[in-house]
Amino acid sequence: MSGYSKKLIIAGVGAALIIVIILFYLFFTGKNGNSNYKTAKVVVADVTKEVLATGTINPVVSVLVGTSVSGTIKKIYADFNSEVKAGELLAQIDPESFKAQFLQAEANLSSAKASLLKAEIALKDAERTLKRTKLLFKDGLVAETDMDTAQSSFDAARVSFKSAEAQVKQAESALTVAKVNLDNTTIRSPINGTVITRNIESGQTVAASMSTPTLFVIGDLGKMQVDTYISEADIGAVKMDDTASFRVDAFPQQAFEGKVAKIYYSPINQQNVISYNTIIKVDNPKRLLRPGMTANVSIIVDSKKGALTIPNSAFRVKLKNNEPEKKEKGKRIWVMENGRPVSRAIEIGISDGRVTEVISGLKEGEIVLTAEAGEKKGASGPPSGPRMPM
Repeated sequence: MSGYSKKLIIAGVGAALIIVIILFYLFFTGKNGNSNYKTAKVVVADVTKEVLATGTINPVVSVLVGTSVSGTIKKIYADFNSEVKAGELLAQIDPESFKAQFLQAEANLSSAKASLLKAEIALKDAERTLKRTKLLFKDGLVAETDMDTAQSSFDAARVSFKSAEAQVKQAESALTVAKVNLDNTTIRSPINGTVITRNIESGQTVAASMSTPTLFVIGDLGKMQVDTYISEADIGAVKMDDTASFRVDAFPQQAFEGKVAKIYYSPINQQNVISYNTIIKVDNPKRLLRPGMTANVSIIVDSKKGALTIPNSAFRVKLKNNEPEKKEKGKRIWVMENGRPVSRAIEIGISDGRVTEVISGLKEGEIVLTAEAGEKKGASGPPSGPRMPM
């Protein structure tokens, strides 16, 4: 056999083989019909529904320490970050003028008590004179005018005594006020905590005439809370004692955990968006969390273990062909049956934003459509906007 004949035979076999491969490919791709779709299996997995929010970290107990008296700061005993105990000295306002007022109030009280004693003696004397005059008038030894004079003297002495008593009480009250003002020149910590803010310097004059100036801010940094604002769409799912986790920019790799401690009913309206203040309490034994930090919060409102799940992208597949004429109740998805997409209604449960629990309508291992092959990359991924309502 010539070389030319061998080449023709090889070429013919090669062409036949190519034709067979093409026919085989067209036959099976047409039969399966999967090449035009992206799919995913129904799998068993754990699903956790979360509510996401942003909040600010603050101490659970935070006290603004002020002063009710005006004066010059004589000395400061606590600085930023100082650990203080309840009753510990923080600052001293110059007490000299208040000491003088206290001493003056003491002297006024002594004078008032002396006046009271004098009024008491005068009252007793007037009372004795009145008694003698009554006896003499009864025996007809004095005139009626003398009797009237003795009675008037007694009444006047009694009034003077009552007035002296009132002056003593007034002087006692003034002394109490002077003592309180003197004591208030010593600024003490009302709680155990850490000095977060100090707003004064030695020699500074503070005025408490109209409002109480804030000298220190003291907080207990061992117990912190996150003040978050939950939207009205999510607040119904949040309950007391729900577990919450959050992260802060200072420690991005560390997750902190807390509990929902309070949900306010008062609405917050910001640019026509309604939200509700929700308090999450968290222990802070290592003092890692600081006041004012921004927390990215995730509140776990529901969870299911071992649930049938499908990707959320399956709910966004909208095929123009093969639409059923009769619509069924439930969420509609597309399932591969015998190599063809078939519409099916299913009952769903909770979602974590990526996958959704399937309560009924699907079995483990079934194939669902998640996108058409012509869609751009990422079209079948989780939604970036609001989560699909359950």
